[in-house]
Order: sequence, then C-alpha cells, then structure tokens
Amino acid sequence: MTHGEFEQALARDGFSREEGETGVRFARVQDGVRRYCALDNVKGAAWRVFLAVGAVPPAWPTVAADGIVAQGWVEAESPWFQYVADLDSRTAEDSQFKDKPAALRQCSEWLRDVGFAWLANPGAKTTDAWRAEHNLLVRGLA
Repeated sequence: MTHGEFEQALARDGFSREEGETGVRFARVQDGVRRYCALDNVKGAAWRVFLAVGAVPPAWPTVAADGIVAQGWVEAESPWFQYVADLDSRTAEDSQFKDKPAALRQCSEWLRDVGFAWLANPGAKTTDAWRAEHNLLVRGLA
C-alpha cells in the first residue's frame, strides 16, 4: 500500500484531509463530534496512527497530552507497524521482515478493525482494556 492509497481509503471512509499546524491530519464528523486520525512515519522504522475525538488543538497530534479531559478531547496511539526500508526479498534474512508498503497495509487494516471502533466510541472499553486487547495507548479517557 502506498501513502496515497492510504489517504484514498480514508477518503472512502468519509475523512477529509486537513492541514494542521504541524502537518496533515484527517477528520470526519460523526454524531456531531469531530474525529481525527493522523498517519506518522517513524522514518526508516515504522508506521503508526494517532487518533482523537473532540475539539483537538490546532497543533494536534504533536501537542502534549496534558489536561486532555479538561479540554474536552481524548487521543490514542496505535501500535507501531515496523518495516525495514532496504529489503531484498530474495534473501532468506530479508524475507522474514515487512517492507514499507506491507507495514502500511497492516497499519491500514488495524485502523479499520480497531481504530475506527475506538473513534466511534472511545468509552466502550477502559483504557486498560484498549491497551491489553488492542495495544492501543489511550490518553485522556477517565
């Protein structure tokens, strides 16, 4: 999966691209509440997704998570979907690792399976349950 294909998938799911103070993020309104996601590439290592529900600050997702409950929004960070940038799949050593497109595809599947469920209802599970069951780091959920 390419970055462009990832963005197209988000658009099909009703997300619009926005330019935030610190980069690109995607938003959609569901039940009168804005829901966000932002893709992050940990250069040369992994993809991850940041999720948020509510009135996020303009600098989200790079703003610190201090005082989230009082500010009326919650956020979550996906697991890291690791890749190796310089793979040669013809070698036995490299064939065991994911390349960048495969890791992004895995990240996209996780977003559809887990991330969208969290965005729809962050309070459906406790913070500990989201972490234990889905490796989702939630900040700001009481």
